Amino acid sequence: MYDSRYDAAVTFDDHRENDVEYVGSTATGNPLFFDTADRTVFEGDHDEDGETIVEVPGTERELEPRESLGEGLESLGDDLDWDSLSEFARERVQTDDGDA
Repeated sequence: MYDSRYDAAVTFDDHRENDVEYVGSTATGNPLFFDTADRTVFEGDHDEDGETIVEVPGTERELEPRESLGEGLESLGDDLDWDSLSEFARERVQTDDGDA
């Protein structure tokens, strides 16, 4: 299910808000984000106050040097059961499919 609350600016515990894009959610309901500055994908969860998103420990995955976000998301899709992808993520996956 698509969750529009991640399209708006949110506060992250360990990442700069301007560098983070919402990419989708897993079947367990955890949102996934992409940090454009360090090229990592990570699961997030709301902190106890519900105002800040914290990284779920052990979920960060750094893209390989020549790996595109679309390729990384497809690879993650093999490991995770996607519930939804954001428009941002769908565009990256479709662009990579068109380039092949």
